[in-house]
Amino acid sequence: RAEAKTKPKAKAAKGAEEPPSGPKTAEQLFSECGYKGDACIVSTAEFRSRDVLLNHDSSLPELSQALTTQFAIIAEHRWSIPRGSFLWELIHPQADDGMPLFNPHGKYSVRLFVQGRWRHITIDDIVPVGAADGDVGGIVPILPSSATSSVLWPQVLAKALLQAYQDDLGVGALPVITALTGWLPFQFPVTWDALQRLHRTRCFCCVNLESLPSTEA
Repeated sequence: RAEAKTKPKAKAAKGAEEPPSGPKTAEQLFSECGYKGDACIVSTAEFRSRDVLLNHDSSLPELSQALTTQFAIIAEHRWSIPRGSFLWELIHPQADDGMPLFNPHGKYSVRLFVQGRWRHITIDDIVPVGAADGDVGGIVPILPSSATSSVLWPQVLAKALLQAYQDDLGVGALPVITALTGWLPFQFPVTWDALQRLHRTRCFCCVNLESLPSTEA
């Protein structure tokens, strides 16, 4: 009787690589989009050192200046904040080392401490703009910004905060420090003994003034 003939299996060509198994990471997916610009969430130097370079522009709306100031307060105490919870480290998607990635599709998830628990706020990268002051001309973002124009983390965090507290913009000061660190406020009378105890036990304190930034700009 005749025996069935089987075709020998083709050998893999030399130098050919097998496709990696498992789902692709966000970094791999974004690299396939072909984006060649300089925009990034945070620079590599900032990410490694936690040195914050903010644009302290007095021509910005008062609310944006207030947000910038609170970003700077958190930055002054960067070594008190655990890895994964410092300003830009709250922005997703991230690479394997925790560095936030620029998303060519314009969508981000920001982890904020809102109403007693950590929550993810989903936003896009569309930000409000206004006319630039001086002889520069053109338009510029009116949200907090980095001193490096290609770095976007201040605008991403600010937009997430405004979205999370959009119903509270006209009520009072936004709890920015609590939302970005999880640290709950502790109120105490302004006396010498209270200040001494605070100096020994607390990271920093803020004085709540009667004047509030305008949120209508």
